[in-house]
Amino acid sequence: MEKISEDWNPANWEDLFQDRPAWRRSVKTGAAIYEANRIAAAKAKRAARKSPAPRTNTVDAQALPTCPRCQRIFHA
Repeated sequence: MEKISEDWNPANWEDLFQDRPAWRRSVKTGAAIYEANRIAAAKAKRAARKSPAPRTNTVDAQALPTCPRCQRIFHA
């Protein structure tokens, strides 16, 4: 759960309730900020998922085992 901003202090809610246009503006602004943050986080998560995997150095990797009878390479 995300931290509630200072504009959403429960002590101020009653004052905001009294001024309906201000309340609606506050809710709309808060929802827009939340959606923008949610979309940005989803895009960052997708970019991390879609980025190519780090390449491993195959020169240092151990050679694959071969069959002693037919000399075929065993694959994992």
